[in-house]
Amino acid sequence: HLQSARADEATPRLPRLKLTTVDGQIHRLGANESAPIVAIVFMSPECPISCQYVPELNRLHQDYAAQGVRLAGVISDPSITRSK
Repeated sequence: HLQSARADEATPRLPRLKLTTVDGQIHRLGANESAPIVAIVFMSPECPISCQYVPELNRLHQDYAAQGVRLAGVISDPSITRSK
């Protein structure tokens, strides 16, 4: 069971991030984030270990999305495009 921290001045804030999904949708994470937990997972489509995590991340999303938990898988390699 996940519990959120009480929002006060001591609670760290997520830096403002703009993420684009594989289908081109933009998601903004940042100061106004209301999710109790935001997990940012850095991945590589060329890494077999990273690719094996995808089903588990999908399962975690299904299990915890209703509680407001957000998962963001990030591929930071600029040479990787949505068409690859």
